[in-house]
Amino acid sequence: MCVSCKRESFCTLFSPFKRTFWFVFSHPQVKLVACFWYWFTTLCYVRVIGEISHPECKITLFHWNNRYLVKLEQGLLEQTYKVPEYDVANEEEVKRLISPDFISKALQQFQTMHETLQDAIQKI
Repeated sequence: MCVSCKRESFCTLFSPFKRTFWFVFSHPQVKLVACFWYWFTTLCYVRVIGEISHPECKITLFHWNNRYLVKLEQGLLEQTYKVPEYDVANEEEVKRLISPDFISKALQQFQTMHETLQDAIQKI
């Protein structure tokens, strides 16, 4: 199943072969199809780099579409921070971004988000 589009598709069935598939064909129309397929599978291919354990929220790191995603989840709320691939040297630097100061500010933001949601629900 594709992580991005949540369905069985070409991107998951053939993702290990997507780079070699490009060089197999020489006909111009077939190259166009191969180019589209490569583009499509690249967009749907999300790689999980890892998780950082924290008692108050779940922190997951992803790599997708030439950027790193830092996703924090707490209950029904989530925050996602996008870091361009060229702003960091490697995956270890992305993990170092998640400092105690970063986490404490994100937890404060979760509190604000929770209050905002509760206010909106009460107005209904």
